[in-house]
Amino acid sequence: MRRSHVLAAMVLVVSLGAPGARGDVAVTIYNQNLGLVTETRPFQLESGIQTVRMTDVASAIVPTSVRIHFPRGGVEIYEQNYRYDLVNTAAILHRYIDRTIRLIGEHGMYEGTLLSASGGMYVVQTDEGLKLVSAGDILNVDLEELPAGFYTRPTLEWEVGASRAATADAVISYLTNSISWHAEYVAHLNEDDTRIDLSGWASIDNQSGATYKDAKLKLIAGDIHRAVDPRRARYAAEMAIQRSMAPPRAGFEERSFFEYHLYDLPRPTTIANKETKQITLFEPASASVEKKFKYRPYRNQAKVAVVVELQNSKENGLGIPLPAGLVRLTKSDIDGTSQLLGEDRIDHTPKDEELIFEVGNAFDLTPEFRVVHRREISKRVHEQDVEIKLRNHKDEAVTIEVEQMTSRWAEWRITTSSHPFEKVDADTFRFSVLVQPDEEVVLTYTLRTGA
Repeated sequence: MRRSHVLAAMVLVVSLGAPGARGDVAVTIYNQNLGLVTETRPFQLESGIQTVRMTDVASAIVPTSVRIHFPRGGVEIYEQNYRYDLVNTAAILHRYIDRTIRLIGEHGMYEGTLLSASGGMYVVQTDEGLKLVSAGDILNVDLEELPAGFYTRPTLEWEVGASRAATADAVISYLTNSISWHAEYVAHLNEDDTRIDLSGWASIDNQSGATYKDAKLKLIAGDIHRAVDPRRARYAAEMAIQRSMAPPRAGFEERSFFEYHLYDLPRPTTIANKETKQITLFEPASASVEKKFKYRPYRNQAKVAVVVELQNSKENGLGIPLPAGLVRLTKSDIDGTSQLLGEDRIDHTPKDEELIFEVGNAFDLTPEFRVVHRREISKRVHEQDVEIKLRNHKDEAVTIEVEQMTSRWAEWRITTSSHPFEKVDADTFRFSVLVQPDEEVVLTYTLRTGA
């Protein structure tokens, strides 16, 4: 393609749309693949009605969420447009249907009216007749001009009226999709499995189509409600950017915000497009934990699960509102290297709530579950005799919590059992069974369901 013709027109569009230097930028990112961008831009305005443009916006922008505001006044907003018909070869050729085009190929030149440009072929009506030319044979395409209405980047455009000529600062905010964050944690167990060192990271994935340089970053943890029709979403935000002369903390400052939790990074950071960035979520903390072995036949009749439980309280060294995310549990080997024990996901967890990490399945604990007998006492009442064998191949005694669920809607009771049990809730009961090394313990019970 003879690109000099096209590029000259493209540069003209960009120069017309170039705004003033970028000012303060603030980005708030939500858990739901959504971000709110707020920035200040200076515009050189003339007296009267005119068009101003802002080109470097996110390609995943929610157009109807855009708001522009001139804090000092003196500027009226008449019209707002989002231009996204971007320059590309296919779009340009589509606009040139029924217009004159010149193709220069390896075997000659073809000039005439372009009838079609698809499927790897050009269809051109020339003075010599209809020509079908393979796109692979073309070295250059000459066009008279770039068709009107094209933009090199997604562009916001406003028609404004100014009372006088001056440089005016505008605060612009908009929502964008395709930017998200989630928490990731590393919980490192000590040698005797009684404490963990917990560190947290905020992982930010920016696929919005824009880079936010030196942005004031805020993260919202919580599930906001979004209307089904995005055209109804109108968000406005003006965020004051305050910079401290003291060295900023590495991680976020957490605080309550409405019914959510907000994490505020006390220093600017650049969030590049097509980048995954990790930032320390909080200072590393240490907490006591309890390792438990749980056998839950309703989940897995063949395995005993290993879980780690802890209280997210200040007294236990935490007391931190923890956003939902992935937890990786690790432990040091005898040579000091860290080994992965397992992964789990936690939901948003307020302070003073219990945390349970599902680590994996115990290798040396073997369960065996079977229903020995079923009886129908009446049409509405049934009984079953259950036998559970628990074998311990470890070098130490362990307590295995056997937890079983009943039918959600049925009344139930344990009529006989070999071991004491506790009622956990309306549908669940639990046995705590001590199993010595290389021992097999048989747990039996009779469960009656129905009136």
